[in-house]
Amino acid sequence: PGLTVTRQTVVRISGPGELGINLALLRLSDMGKLDLDAPIGRYVRVHPAVGRVTANQLISHKAGLRAKHFTNPLWEDADLSREVQSWDERVFIAEPGETQSHSHYGVALGGYLVESLVGKSFPDAIRELVWGPMGVASGTVRIRDVLAFPLAQGHRVQNGAADVIRPLGLGFIGWQ
Repeated sequence: PGLTVTRQTVVRISGPGELGINLALLRLSDMGKLDLDAPIGRYVRVHPAVGRVTANQLISHKAGLRAKHFTNPLWEDADLSREVQSWDERVFIAEPGETQSHSHYGVALGGYLVESLVGKSFPDAIRELVWGPMGVASGTVRIRDVLAFPLAQGHRVQNGAADVIRPLGLGFIGWQ
């Protein structure tokens, strides 16, 4: 508490970078690397049931995937692909396109699609496609990227004292 936020301050990108994933998917579409209405099985190696989902359904939360809060962050180099490739038809609560349901499965699947199309880990792909072009040089989803830098965290002021609302490492899926 008490430090001024500067251009060097690392800012935590909310949630699992959901906004970044959606922006990256749209950028990949604009670049001609992704048809938003095509089954993602055209682009990534996943179970055939999962491969029926489209990027548009992921962006709009209409992929039919169940809600799940992961107990570990999936943004380290091999974690995301290992998780997504373990899924089968049991991750669905409805047919793709039938209903709207916010799902961390969908967020993770979108992240896997991004990293697969870019050929880089999710954090590096998102930095290249989204944060870099936006001028957010210090935005990250990896905790190891911030350990040597000042980190912006949410605070609450009560009785004249500022307290960190959610300290580093106490998020529901690790730091991210």
